[in-house]
Amino acid sequence: MKTGSLISSRLRPLSLLCLFGALVVASSAQTITVDNEDAEFSLLSGEWSTGTYGTPWGSYYHWAMTTGVGEASASAEWRPDLPVSGYYYVSVYYVPGTNRAEDAPFTVHHAGGDTLVEINQQINGETWVQLGAFSFNAGTSGSVELSNDAGASVVIADAVRFEAAVTTVELAMLVNPPGWGTTTPAPGGPYAQYLNEVVPISAEAYEGYSFHHWEVTAGAAVTDPSSPDTTVVMDEDKTVRAVFVAGGSPSEEFRGFWADAFHVGFKSTSQIDDMITRALSGNYNAILPEIMAYQDSGSSAHGAYWDSAIVPQATDISGGIDPLAYLVQEAHANGLEVHPWLVTFRASSSWPPSGNTTLANHPEWIMVTEDNIGDGPQPTNGKYELDPGCPGVQEYLLSIVRELVTNYDIDGIHWDYIRYTDSTSGYPAYTWFDDSGLARFKRISGYSGTPSPTYGAWCDFRRREITELIRRVQVEIATNTNNPQQPLRHSAALVTWGNAPSSFESTSSWAVFQNWREWTEQGYLDTAIPMTYYDYDTYPLWYQNWVDASVGWSYDRHCVIGPGVYLNDFEDSLVEIEYTRSAGADGVCTYSYADTNSGSSEWEWYTDWAPEVFDEPAATPEMTWRDPLTTSEGNVYGRVTDGATGEPIDDAEIELDGSAVAYTDGNGFFVITRIGGSTAGVPVAITATYSGYADVTRSAVLVTCAGYTEANLAFGDWRNGDYDVDGDVDGDDFAQFEVYLTGPDQGPPAPGGDLFDFDFDDDIDLHDFRDMQRDTGSSPPRGYGAAR
Repeated sequence: MKTGSLISSRLRPLSLLCLFGALVVASSAQTITVDNEDAEFSLLSGEWSTGTYGTPWGSYYHWAMTTGVGEASASAEWRPDLPVSGYYYVSVYYVPGTNRAEDAPFTVHHAGGDTLVEINQQINGETWVQLGAFSFNAGTSGSVELSNDAGASVVIADAVRFEAAVTTVELAMLVNPPGWGTTTPAPGGPYAQYLNEVVPISAEAYEGYSFHHWEVTAGAAVTDPSSPDTTVVMDEDKTVRAVFVAGGSPSEEFRGFWADAFHVGFKSTSQIDDMITRALSGNYNAILPEIMAYQDSGSSAHGAYWDSAIVPQATDISGGIDPLAYLVQEAHANGLEVHPWLVTFRASSSWPPSGNTTLANHPEWIMVTEDNIGDGPQPTNGKYELDPGCPGVQEYLLSIVRELVTNYDIDGIHWDYIRYTDSTSGYPAYTWFDDSGLARFKRISGYSGTPSPTYGAWCDFRRREITELIRRVQVEIATNTNNPQQPLRHSAALVTWGNAPSSFESTSSWAVFQNWREWTEQGYLDTAIPMTYYDYDTYPLWYQNWVDASVGWSYDRHCVIGPGVYLNDFEDSLVEIEYTRSAGADGVCTYSYADTNSGSSEWEWYTDWAPEVFDEPAATPEMTWRDPLTTSEGNVYGRVTDGATGEPIDDAEIELDGSAVAYTDGNGFFVITRIGGSTAGVPVAITATYSGYADVTRSAVLVTCAGYTEANLAFGDWRNGDYDVDGDVDGDDFAQFEVYLTGPDQGPPAPGGDLFDFDFDDDIDLHDFRDMQRDTGSSPPRGYGAAR
């Protein structure tokens, strides 16, 4: 939930006597609930309808289409008659749904001003969702207003509850460094606040200094950590600290460190607290914790360092905590980002993998070297590794990403070992398995027999396998609507062995099938982080050459250099970091958190040495290509299947306005990036071609700036409304139809919605819904795939 103050209300330091009096008055007030069926509810403006889906409060709710889908403004109001003055918790009730706005704007008009609270009405519904605690005068002067000024596609107006507030918590205020500025409330305290009260706070820098950011010791972070005028929700006792810097605000720079799973770092609350303290001391702004080094729980530092339903939990976590949840909470409260680090294909060091029933049930997902083909699961370089080209493996890894991005407010996903560890690997553990990477290669290329590890086309296909996963993950994290940290950053640790050649095809990365130049050029990665682990006393030119080459291969995406501080003394580490700046890199990520000096681990790096180069706090650089206001490019993705069966089509050729630009993977997915778009959307024609089928086209797919437009296609006959092209029309498809519904003469539909415009009249209305219904469960399908 995001909160923001429209008009600042006055904060109240309460004496014990005043506090006691307020509690007595509040405790005597009753809870007031105003339903949309009550006289205290009014429709102020615009078009509103009623609905009964789900479990409303009362017998029905009101709903309105949003301005985000082109509707005129509308608003509704709940105005209670409160018996006494005092503080009240204000909560709203609504029925959730996939077509609800994620930013439904409720404005609380209270005695201290007006406060806007945006609610994601897709989740947490059919219960009371609290907006905060606010001061109200007795009578009807206070109210809650809901407008439809939100993103797609509807807002729900049902019931609002006003409940007397009696519980208090304490707020303390600090400035850092002392004497560089002040705050409102004034530094000091503690100040008594009501539980969940939304408190306005502000910071003012003294001459010669600038405000930089807010830090919070516990609970929810401030609404906008970088704004001097913001609010904080008092969900528990907390100290809020205003951080000031000398002179003007510093330039943007990514400053991260890798925290591996084999040392201290994030396995207990005390380790995490220490890590946060050190990051702040060194003026870092990002932490990359290795939350998945292995995918089993067989020994120390294996398994998941988060509460996962997919990967068994690591065995060396102390205190029964969810390490990732606590790390994200504390990092965000202190203005730090968290980018979970995943080792990609490494499953386990023994077979079967302890605790991981999914992998144990799929031994065919393991790849082996050429010498072990067909011998069942065998280790590669001592580790059991997943087959990157197997569609099941790709879906499994995507499920892990989806779990992390959906359940945790992380700032991105970071990959390691996103490559082959042995160029002779990639062969199936079982020759009968027809969905291995090798089986796919043979079907697509027509190759018979078993190619040698050095066969050119087979090497190229293994590079393609890795790229297929990278581009799918980019879409997965960019289109996730549950994570409030969007836009999320997609990054990877990249190979830089030896000296940097002039040709990427001559690099060590190319030799292990890691084509990261394509990933930055196509925009599949937001941030490339080359692992430039070089002892500067021995290999200064190799370090410099790799920095220069990496910046040159970044293609308008961020290039963050990864110095190996563990190989250098402190002085040489500073030299390496300064060189990255002179070369134009977008920042650094040091390896590692717990090993900061050649021959030893010295924490003084964070207190005494890192501040030499990171002399004041800095924000991470903005990803301008993810902002519709700063880019003219967009993206299209989708899935290609057999329309009658829903089976994916592997290696279908995808054409953009007549030119081949992509091929589908083993799950039928394709991605096209960096297409010219506009705010309203530029129509492009997407065509899929595959031997044995007639071509299928969507002639007007809208490409929006920084957008990701879904454009699924199906060969042969398929059902109207089968949006996910899985061979049926069901609730999943209807959920999408609801999102794109425009009403008659209200088009064009939003990007991706052209698939539902069955009568080609540039809107999506009940005529289209009728056609969709006709194909629900019909057999054979009556669709018209080739016409699309």
